[in-house]
Amino acid sequence: MASMFDTAAFIQAENEPVVVNGTTGDDTLNTGTNRTTLNGLVGNDTLTTGLLGRGYTGELYAIQNGGTGNDTMSVLINAFTNYAYTQLDGGTGADRLSVNSTLTNEDADATVLIENYLTGGTGDDVIDVDATLSSVSGGNINNEVYAGTGNDTVTMTARVLEGTDVELAYNYADGGTGDDTIFATAFGDGDDYLINEVSGGIGNDIIIARTEGGYGESYIAGGSGADVLQVIGGFYNELYGQGGNDTLFGGTGIDIMSGGTEADRFFIGLNNGADVITDFQVGSDTLVLTDGQTIDSLAISNGSTFVTFADGGSVLLQGVTIADEALLFG
Repeated sequence: MASMFDTAAFIQAENEPVVVNGTTGDDTLNTGTNRTTLNGLVGNDTLTTGLLGRGYTGELYAIQNGGTGNDTMSVLINAFTNYAYTQLDGGTGADRLSVNSTLTNEDADATVLIENYLTGGTGDDVIDVDATLSSVSGGNINNEVYAGTGNDTVTMTARVLEGTDVELAYNYADGGTGDDTIFATAFGDGDDYLINEVSGGIGNDIIIARTEGGYGESYIAGGSGADVLQVIGGFYNELYGQGGNDTLFGGTGIDIMSGGTEADRFFIGLNNGADVITDFQVGSDTLVLTDGQTIDSLAISNGSTFVTFADGGSVLLQGVTIADEALLFG
């Protein structure tokens, strides 16, 4: 009969695939082995993978499956190589999943790729994924999170260090079912292409997407429920409230916003840029001006209303004509 608490440690620097299975108890599985799969199976398990230092070369793989129970799962990669792949699945229970991947490559002829795939499964999960790329040649970051069922908290970061030539730093999250809170951030500079793509799914979700440096875009959709959507930074963003009474915050770039059905609120602050609201409904939707923002003028053209603000920003209300600015505020 298995003990109720088992500890196993596997430390080597080989590239042969290894599979380590827990028991029906509360297991602690630690590995420093490349190409290792840790399976917690049943119980409240702790799974840890660490691939650190110059000794890890070639392609790196880390896979963890929590199984049934409230599991704590973590992967830490910090290596001088060109490829790292992680895959974590929490399974059933309130799980904590964490991945921190950093790759450094000094070969001018090599392209670097970080791929992280995390699935929360069933339960109120906490999911954190952080990817950092430092390469003299170029590369890509791909973070994907599927939160699953439950009230989940997701934090995603794709970070490109200064001077790195990156084609794409990408965050994707699907909140699934439940009241989720999702933060997605992409950092870069120069010509780095930064994208956040987040869907809240079913439930009352909070989604904040941020890009800083480089060429940033965020695409966020609330799904059904009363959602709060916010973009920070970015040259171009799209926000879709969809079902429910939603609250949308535009950023400083070009924001395309759609509240969807029911009564939605659109917050406009200073330096909002040039925004478009595609489905403003007089009598149910409202503009909310913040940070001292004020309206300078209204103009009607081609069946739409163009609102200019005192700081030079604007919002185009497509397909609706409004001559009285009081109607903008409900």
